[in-house]
Amino acid sequence: MLVLHWIGKGRPPEVDGVSFSTEDSPSEAFQAVACNPSDLYLDVGHQSTPSAATVAPLVVFGDLDPRVRVHVDVWVQPEEQDGLEKIRGAVNRIWKRLNNRLCKAASDSTHIAVLALAYSRQTGLAPEFDPSDPTVARFPGLLGHSDLDVPLQDLHDAGLMTRSATDTLPQCPQCEGSRALAREVCVFCGKATLEKSTIVHHYRCGYQGPEEDFEREGEDGWHCPKCHHELRHYGRDYDQSGNLFVCLSCNGDMTEPEVGFRCLDCGTDTRGDRMGFRRIWRYELTPNATMALTLLRDGKEDRILDLLRGGGHSSPEGDAVADDRPGPTSARTFKLELSLADGGDPTDLANGYEIVHSVLTKSMRDTDVISTELSDATDGFVVTTTGGSTDFEALMRTIEGRVKDKLGEDRPIRIVAREVTTPDETPPIAIAQGGDAR
Repeated sequence: MLVLHWIGKGRPPEVDGVSFSTEDSPSEAFQAVACNPSDLYLDVGHQSTPSAATVAPLVVFGDLDPRVRVHVDVWVQPEEQDGLEKIRGAVNRIWKRLNNRLCKAASDSTHIAVLALAYSRQTGLAPEFDPSDPTVARFPGLLGHSDLDVPLQDLHDAGLMTRSATDTLPQCPQCEGSRALAREVCVFCGKATLEKSTIVHHYRCGYQGPEEDFEREGEDGWHCPKCHHELRHYGRDYDQSGNLFVCLSCNGDMTEPEVGFRCLDCGTDTRGDRMGFRRIWRYELTPNATMALTLLRDGKEDRILDLLRGGGHSSPEGDAVADDRPGPTSARTFKLELSLADGGDPTDLANGYEIVHSVLTKSMRDTDVISTELSDATDGFVVTTTGGSTDFEALMRTIEGRVKDKLGEDRPIRIVAREVTTPDETPPIAIAQGGDAR
């Protein structure tokens, strides 16, 4: 039986194979949150929900509704024949990367909620076009967190999310809204009262003017207003050399009008060269963000600080080890660099990063230390091991095999290992900035 926690105002629907818990009959073991579309019309940032609901799968019973401004995982009709399988498939897919610990952290922090959403859904975050909102394009909110623009910018600045431009929208300099009407306006008075006509050029006498000048009332065909000859054949008697715009407000004429904007929210008219614009971005997790969320999900919060702040090496048990910690005399240091192969996707790099990290933490001795190492071209790890080269070669074979198992024979990432032989070559432990465009 699938258990859904009902956060709607009315009674939950009757669905075969589904039971509902409510505030009156709470259940700690619900697999998803459910409601009707109308329950999500209001500001979701102030909605009362259980702590696990913020990034838990969200099921909405009803038709797809543009008024819903929340990230919805499944839209389904209560009587839909394959509705249960649709819900179960989405729920199982999301909970593969989600657990109660990560859900609790997401309910306490908008930043973690944003990261957990992208992590558990295996997707980038992009805004949706919503003409009912003054910004026109807005990111779907989360239960308990309605405004995601600032957290996404913060996460990008911290190096935990990359971003790529997807569109550009006008922005009113008065109210900063993007619901603006673009119009051709007069270059003299700025009014949008233009009348367009075609310019006719008469070869015989050289006269040029709007086609209205060549029309003679009560007669067929065109006659030149200068020499009064009839214009019979296009290309031999005359041609049309362009357009002329006449302003009905100031009587000014021009061949090229300006573009102006009228804000539909505050009514401000703004010329095109004075209009503001804002970029629309799509955000993706960096490999370090994926790794941090994996550690958080697995209850290794102390390791996250080392990963994100670069405060020292991290041992497999999660204890921070100072950079000047003396190592065994037989210690050797290796660099593992991960980069995208041709045609690879940033998600593949993140998955590879997680696989390598998992193998390293499970294979290292207590005296070995691991740190993250990042550059403009690659992401990777620095491993200081007390074992000989044979041990490290065996470790590399394990990593290669695990990557092939998870990502396929034609793996979309490259893994290069080399030994660091001099102190000057030891790379610094950097603040997490991985995953930028490669």
